[in-house]
Amino acid sequence: MVIAIWQFASLFFPRFLFPSLIDVFWRCLEIFSSGAMFADVLSTIFRILAGLAGAFIVGGGLALVMVRSRGVDNFLSPILTLFQGIRRCPGWCSPSSGSTASSSASSSSW
Repeated sequence: MVIAIWQFASLFFPRFLFPSLIDVFWRCLEIFSSGAMFADVLSTIFRILAGLAGAFIVGGGLALVMVRSRGVDNFLSPILTLFQGIRRCPGWCSPSSGSTASSSASSSSW
């Protein structure tokens, strides 16, 4: 449906706004066959991996400092808890509670 609307719009709008689907196909083929896209993809992958490595190094360093110093741990724990993306288990899902998640889920709220 979207393809039909696009092709219909390409008949009435300027080519730079709505190029025909044939023009889009040939341009995509040209981009993928030229190798220019390959260099951009490699550059993006390198940036992602560099950021991930940096995060591992900084996070590991912070963890080591927090384990060694109680004062640093007391200072950084609330800050890191504020920025964590995964919420803590509310208690009913912990294995030590002895109850199943389905029986307690209806009575407990997050």
